[in-house]
Amino acid sequence: MSGTILVQHADGRWFQLASLLVSGAHRVRAAGLPPTINPPSGPFTSGVAIPVSGSAAGFATVWAVLFVGGAEQGARASAAVTDAAWSASLTPATPGSYTVRLFNASVAGTLLAESATFSVS
Repeated sequence: MSGTILVQHADGRWFQLASLLVSGAHRVRAAGLPPTINPPSGPFTSGVAIPVSGSAAGFATVWAVLFVGGAEQGARASAAVTDAAWSASLTPATPGSYTVRLFNASVAGTLLAESATFSVS
């Protein structure tokens, strides 16, 4: 029997653990470092796609979304994780101060990582 356990670091980032039931005892193995988002490198213009990427060892898929003005902007973009790396493309609709947020689900879910703030003109 196996399952998934998410553990939060003191700095607020999350990482995934896998738990295996072996002979009536639990053994836990770290799946990797906490998920990350590489700092987006601008300049950025509204209406123009921004490539985003990072790492997410232990996850098969993650979802990235732009965050501005206290809310998500647009739908979360699904990103398959290959060799611990993920990438997606997100398009800001309006100028503003943004971050990229990474989740473990397409709706709701756990916030796994958040990028540094960047500006869109």
